[in-house]
Amino acid sequence: MIRRLVAGTLCCLAVAGTVPSAQAKSDKPRQEQWRESGTVARIVDGDTFDMASGEETIRVRLNGIQAPESRWCGGRAAKRALKAVIPAGTPVRLASVRAGSGNAPTGVWRVKRTVHVQRDGRWVDIAPDLLSRGLVFPFPFIGENAHNNDYLKLGWRASRAGVGLYDPAACGPSQATNDRLKPEVVA
Repeated sequence: MIRRLVAGTLCCLAVAGTVPSAQAKSDKPRQEQWRESGTVARIVDGDTFDMASGEETIRVRLNGIQAPESRWCGGRAAKRALKAVIPAGTPVRLASVRAGSGNAPTGVWRVKRTVHVQRDGRWVDIAPDLLSRGLVFPFPFIGENAHNNDYLKLGWRASRAGVGLYDPAACGPSQATNDRLKPEVVA
């Protein structure tokens, strides 16, 4: 996969018409398990929210996707889209491969989870809708790989269709004269 920075936004492109695989031989997709449940308390940004569970508030980082940061092109749209999919008060169920998956890049612990809402009596993953509309990018996590290939395929389709952040006009022209495109190959 090639990643590029366009007007401050990270975009992901597949190479030569193929869908890149996020699975290494030693990292075969594993089954997720239900971990936590609760209600959405607050949307933080396009891939992070706070969930109320009993007396506890849990910060949740959506597994397998990357939304542009709030100050970047598409960041506010991603946050609005997440708010529309899981507004405050929405019951959610969280799943992951590993119970301890998470990180604390800003000093606040966030669990990494696949987020599900109930639709027509069944629990449905919310990430595919966001990926299909080009509002977020696929972002494979090693170890939390249950959906890596499916999410990459959805990102590739959105890229090919030129929707959302993949639309060349989405972010407009660069405001800086010294912006450079820096390809990065990710194995």
